Amino acid sequence: MDTAIVVVSGGLQRQAGNDEQAIKLWLHGKATHSQRAYRLDVDRFRAFVRKPLPAITLEDLQGFADSLSALAPGSQKRILAAVKSLLTFCLKIGYCPFNVGAALTVRKVKNTLAERILPHEDVARIIEREDGARNHAMLRFLYETGCRVSELCSAKWCDIQPRDNGLAQVTVFGKGDKTRHVLISKRLYKELLRLRGDARDDTPVF
Repeated sequence: MDTAIVVVSGGLQRQAGNDEQAIKLWLHGKATHSQRAYRLDVDRFRAFVRKPLPAITLEDLQGFADSLSALAPGSQKRILAAVKSLLTFCLKIGYCPFNVGAALTVRKVKNTLAERILPHEDVARIIEREDGARNHAMLRFLYETGCRVSELCSAKWCDIQPRDNGLAQVTVFGKGDKTRHVLISKRLYKELLRLRGDARDDTPVF
């Protein structure tokens, strides 16, 4: 593993000696999926500007933003947000002399989430048409908890605890290092218990 180079410049310690070290420090601690996505966005930016991060100008950023015009508005916003986050971080660790990303305006995107939500009846039909016990329970688990795929995969039996009246509570630890507690139905809890068998508490549910 490369060791970050500390350089003293103008009284401020630089915690990275090159772009790659700065990017590794920025990505550290982020979820694996997020790291892959951010890395692709940043690599795209670096391939466009072809200069070290400390030498980036606002004109470079604006030119890059214009080059994304063929992409969907949501994709443009995500990529530019990643680049701005990196440049902000580089200023904090003393790698960049100033944050040119702060001057770049990212246009707001219409929230279309409501347009993509299926009616309850459609979701119920999808779940009921699944004959496999495990897949059926998985679909119902996703629907009742609202968890992401990564959260589903990381769920363990110790995260599911019985509550009163036959209900159960699922503890979900996910994006943004946030924990939330979700009640699930008696029906789903019974399905999960039938699948568990003699699985230990630290065993993944799915």
